[in-house]
Amino acid sequence: FFELFPELKTKSDPAYHHLTLLNLLSFRTKLMRWTYTNPEPYPSTITGSEEQQRLQFIQWVLAQKPNQTAGEVNFSNPAYVMAGLMLEKSSGQSYKQLVNNLGSQFDIAFDFGPPNLNDSLQQPWGHNAELFPERPEENVKLSWLLPAGNINVSLPDFCKFMQLQLKGLAGREKILNKSEFVFLFEGLPAYALGWFSATDGNNQAFAYHVGNPGTFLSKVYVHKNRGKAFVLFSNCQSEAADLGLDVLYTELKKRYLH
Repeated sequence: FFELFPELKTKSDPAYHHLTLLNLLSFRTKLMRWTYTNPEPYPSTITGSEEQQRLQFIQWVLAQKPNQTAGEVNFSNPAYVMAGLMLEKSSGQSYKQLVNNLGSQFDIAFDFGPPNLNDSLQQPWGHNAELFPERPEENVKLSWLLPAGNINVSLPDFCKFMQLQLKGLAGREKILNKSEFVFLFEGLPAYALGWFSATDGNNQAFAYHVGNPGTFLSKVYVHKNRGKAFVLFSNCQSEAADLGLDVLYTELKKRYLH
């Protein structure tokens, strides 16, 4: 990281000086766990364009003490923000440009922020556990976390994205070779680059990830050896919604994996 941003090194905690892109994408760091509900840093202290704000936010993060309770895998949103900064610096493009370029390549319409931000009539509204809807408003702190997941996409287009993963895992996609796709899913134990790995009751390996930003819930399961993926979306984040998606996944497995 600091090879691309040497100007940030002197004011950063030495515990972070070794961080690489692989460390960041696999959550092998001791960075603080930060989300948009944290009070600091205050938005009034972070200024400029979206890209400049993310850089200032990370400058603040790197000045904080390491998370001494972190295990081998430490789920820290700032890690992916730092990875996004590295992509922007090395490509000369903004993160939004990079995402949209990928979408254009595969006919996938990615967007940013909550789905109802630009279309509150046709797009779904998210709901919290008390079923209060999320209003279509910009959240500056979520914008700081853009590379950590402040992206929305329709269910059909996300299925296209997962079909891309399945093709890659089978060696039928050119954007990365098969071994690179496999490394994304299985390259490190427990959690690789965006994917958890596990085995089911029949000792069959699968990968999965969960998205839970507060008012939406998504669960994705990839059964590489069967060439299948299951995508489950809910516009409510709650224990009941979580249980409901688990019930759906169990039923889908009965239908399509047995």
